[in-house]
Amino acid sequence: MAQGVYDCPRAYEILSAYSDFVDIKLDEIEMNLCSAMVDAVSRVLGRSHKNLAVLADILMCLYLSDLVHKKIKAMGVDGDEKSGRQYAVLLGDYWLSESFWQLISHCFYAQVSLRHFTKLVKTMKEGALRRWQLAQEQFGREELSLIWEMERGAMMALGGKLAAEILDANAAAATLFEKFGCCLGMAWAAGVETAVDGGTGSAAPAPEDFLAEAKVLADEMACFGDVTALYEILEFLAEHLSVRSEMFGF
Repeated sequence: MAQGVYDCPRAYEILSAYSDFVDIKLDEIEMNLCSAMVDAVSRVLGRSHKNLAVLADILMCLYLSDLVHKKIKAMGVDGDEKSGRQYAVLLGDYWLSESFWQLISHCFYAQVSLRHFTKLVKTMKEGALRRWQLAQEQFGREELSLIWEMERGAMMALGGKLAAEILDANAAAATLFEKFGCCLGMAWAAGVETAVDGGTGSAAPAPEDFLAEAKVLADEMACFGDVTALYEILEFLAEHLSVRSEMFGF
């Protein structure tokens, strides 16, 4: 997999500037998956565009915004901990505003609808609110899947869809890349989120379920070009989520 192909300068610049105040340590999936999704679309379609790098940076800003906002719940409400909660809110909002600033400053909206991004932010925040509302309850399989789809699933889906649209892919291709991205996001969530408040329990879907679905979609996209890049992402996720990749035939 082409790791680090897009360096997401603004997302990481903000992280570096404020890392002393909020403890955020990114793993290999977090650092690479958003840009790898965008790059994979480019490799499959055999085309590139300067706005793909902008898209990767925007997605990383949105992810970091969501990540730091989720840390608020783990913080207390007294003294320094209360200040920490307020800081996390501000930093999360900063990343969120930066994503929209990039959208405007690069004239990105000339290629894609602003509605895509506002809908993504709305969906991700609805997922977070749903998680908080159910914090004291046991998550069932369907509820947990819905939350994952609204959070990481929606973000990765938009990455696939917009990368395809930027490269002037037809509607059928854009839809398949969107579905593929959603499966990646849900496999990612299923692999790393072994417990939430109240616990996922035995009902939690396994990452294998979503990776298998993504493999089917990758096979379908062979009509658009060489899908090696998509298989590489699946192998990367399988490796870092400790899933046996041979069971998917790649």
